[in-house]
Amino acid sequence: MIHFDKATAIQKVGDDPELWGDLIEVVHSEFPEYLHQLEIAIHENHPETIRKGAHSIKGASLNMCFIQLAKIAGKIEQNSHSDSSALQEQLKQISEEWEVVMRILLASEF
Repeated sequence: MIHFDKATAIQKVGDDPELWGDLIEVVHSEFPEYLHQLEIAIHENHPETIRKGAHSIKGASLNMCFIQLAKIAGKIEQNSHSDSSALQEQLKQISEEWEVVMRILLASEF
């Protein structure tokens, strides 16, 4: 399971430590809000908002090479009309994966 494809990310963005620091800062500040909005949409059972939120997370994750996070977001996007318990489980998975990705990013040197 690939959480962060660092080699591909460096190919896309370069090996500039300052730029990486800026990107990590942006990701660290914006992703929690994406996840919070997704959580609200799931709790309030708004399938279209769930789909759009998961799609945004998937796209941002792919741009940053967060492979597993993108896969989970894709599943939520596809299952946006599913029952609440399935979406709650996927929300838990995406939140846990976000924590893994942040630990990897904060421990990485660029």
